[in-house]
Amino acid sequence: RMAMAVIAAVVVLFLVFVPLPMRVSGDATVAPQHMVTVAAPVDGNVEVVYAHEGQRVAAGDVLGALNDWQWRTDLVAIEAKYQQAEQVMENDLARGSPQAGADRAQAEYLRAEIARARAKLESAQLRSPIAGIVVTPNLQNDAGKHLDAGAPFAQVLDLNSAVLQVAVSERDAALLHSGEKAAIKLDSYPQRTWRNAISVVGPEAQAGEGVRTFTAEVPVENPDAVLRVGMTGRA
Repeated sequence: RMAMAVIAAVVVLFLVFVPLPMRVSGDATVAPQHMVTVAAPVDGNVEVVYAHEGQRVAAGDVLGALNDWQWRTDLVAIEAKYQQAEQVMENDLARGSPQAGADRAQAEYLRAEIARARAKLESAQLRSPIAGIVVTPNLQNDAGKHLDAGAPFAQVLDLNSAVLQVAVSERDAALLHSGEKAAIKLDSYPQRTWRNAISVVGPEAQAGEGVRTFTAEVPVENPDAVLRVGMTGRA
């Protein structure tokens, strides 16, 4: 009896200090973590397209440009009016004319108009706000297309990170929480394992083939861009 009691105590202590790991498994799919849409800030016609589907771009790269000849003309006209207003103001100041105050106000107004015109001219350049890859098909065919303000021009997918979505069966979903450690192997890279903590467990079940599942999301780094949207595996 003493020996059995000692063995039982040892087993209890072992389970307390060295708990056996419990694993929940599920199918994993690579999903994009960050995708941005480059939209036209103002109405205009696409004059030229510099990017194409599958092209890697850096943050700030110009993907296309709107026709800006009218905006350039407006900027030149406003700058001419500003130069004229400056000259009138200087002449009135030299003569001590009381009109100099109104001249200064007019010059300041035109200076603000120049800033707005330059900002509008800069907006004709459709730039990518992030580094990634262009995923819009047949983008080069948009040359000459009219875009309303806010209309989408292109989409850029961030390849530096990704989200692995794991489908967990309904009976196991209650066992998972944010912060739980996860390990994922993908069919495309059977010798490699991605590890990170679960960021969130979806609150809504997804209907499958006779099984309802919940989605656990695991964000991972993807600096070498080997993870591509749609890859599958096991977590």
